Amino acid sequence: MFEKLTIQQRVFCSEFLVDMRIGDAAERAGFSVSSGTRLMKRQDVRAFIAHLMQRRAARMVVNQNNVLEELSSVAFSSIRNLFDDDGRMLNIADSDADTAHAVEFFRVGSDETDDGGRTRTVEVRFHNKMKALELAGKHLGMFEERHRVMVDTDYLGMTDQDLVKQALRVLPALAPQDEELDFL
Repeated sequence: MFEKLTIQQRVFCSEFLVDMRIGDAAERAGFSVSSGTRLMKRQDVRAFIAHLMQRRAARMVVNQNNVLEELSSVAFSSIRNLFDDDGRMLNIADSDADTAHAVEFFRVGSDETDDGGRTRTVEVRFHNKMKALELAGKHLGMFEERHRVMVDTDYLGMTDQDLVKQALRVLPALAPQDEELDFL
């Protein structure tokens, strides 16, 4: 089905996936903006874009579970996982996957000592644990704000029907459009 597309049209389709902007994709592929609009009306072009999107989705497995696993790796990481029982730093390749995911920056260097020797330095920076904990907590609904509502005592003795009438006087937009309220 895609055989009839020219290389330039295929480039347009690929460029469209970059930012989903027809005009920009057309210009990057060597078309005018109006040509890009015409291309998007063609079923074979739209089908090729859908095909490319499916291929990309298959390569890039991103779902809620993956995101939460990554947040969990960062949130519950421990610097102790980078060292053996004797306190020597492990080779980064030997660290567990969760610890490796939690590391944002890793650099090995060497410095000259006063006696002319060299000392090895290792700098490790983890991703922001507090931010990861915050995002995970928000996902779990742990930090939802609760608002206290003060009720005027005049309303405490009202029936449900009287409360609805009062609410509709204050906020007429609440009135149902397709339902009769006999008691009003």
